[in-house]
Amino acid sequence: MVRFATPRCVATSLATLITLLGANSAAAATADIGAVAEVRSGQAPSAITSGGFAVQIAQATGNYAVPPGYTTITAWSHSAGTTAGVLTFKVYRPTGGLREFTVVASDTRSVTAGAVQTFPVRIAVLPGDRIGLSSDDVELAFETFSAGDRIGFFGAELPVGATGATDGEPFPEYKLDVAATLSDGAQPGTGAPAGTPAPAPGPAPGPGAQPALPPPVLQRLTLAPRAFAAARSGASTRAARLRRQGAKVTVRVDRAATVLFTVQRVAAGRRTGRGSAARCAAPSRRNRGAPRCTRYVAVRGSFSRAVRAGESSFHFTGRVGDRTLARGSYRLMATPTANGVSGRSLTRRFRIGR
Repeated sequence: MVRFATPRCVATSLATLITLLGANSAAAATADIGAVAEVRSGQAPSAITSGGFAVQIAQATGNYAVPPGYTTITAWSHSAGTTAGVLTFKVYRPTGGLREFTVVASDTRSVTAGAVQTFPVRIAVLPGDRIGLSSDDVELAFETFSAGDRIGFFGAELPVGATGATDGEPFPEYKLDVAATLSDGAQPGTGAPAGTPAPAPGPAPGPGAQPALPPPVLQRLTLAPRAFAAARSGASTRAARLRRQGAKVTVRVDRAATVLFTVQRVAAGRRTGRGSAARCAAPSRRNRGAPRCTRYVAVRGSFSRAVRAGESSFHFTGRVGDRTLARGSYRLMATPTANGVSGRSLTRRFRIGR
């Protein structure tokens, strides 16, 4: 039997619908900062910007700083160039000193060449916080030819909680190859008003303060033996060592964490540029008279291990990204991550023989 709605039922249904619409209207407001247009279009960064520890000091257009009304970074993106490798997204908080910042958060990822990649995160921020990038070899910036775009370079990698100033005058006419998505923290369907902070473990740290959740500490990284033959097939890791192939890797961390492992090939280079623009470039006829240096070229691919607090071991087969490493010198880089926060990396050299 078909039943028609009475006026009272219709009123009740309308009230329910209005309530649901009101709840949905509390969805979080979002905004994007950084090189938004360049990253979205997949623009390739400049080939001469490989490696460095950088923060965008100023920009001719757009914004690299968190505007008022936003409390959380929910994702960051990078348009990779020709070099794959390990890339760290960082949030820097100005201290008020001359070009001085405190690192309040970081997120380390392995990026592949020639692709736009987006990584979900949940990082509590304050208005004025600036975004930056760190890498040993990945291309970091777009050339804009605008003096209003200026990048500051740190002399060394700063861990979360550390404070430091960029070296010398900011480098002009470049903008960092990074974009971030911001949220005002409202939770969809909860009725939380815009501007309500997202749930977080403790209050957001103030300028110069330690974060509520410090990064994990990788206390030890060893390989034994340091020279070995690579396996011809199989995965990057095994529970037991293959006969005369691979090496035992031992890590020690201060808490349970996921450790990302990447490999870099050791190559000859020539030191070019000065100051913050100095880098170790591939040898060429043009720079053959420059001082020699050692380059580390990222090998495509990575692998990770979930490890407990204390010491853990596994066997590395000498294969990365479904490929067997060719004979030569390399270094293994390990980066720990826990609770969405990455700690400082450690590296160890090794050699692949027959």
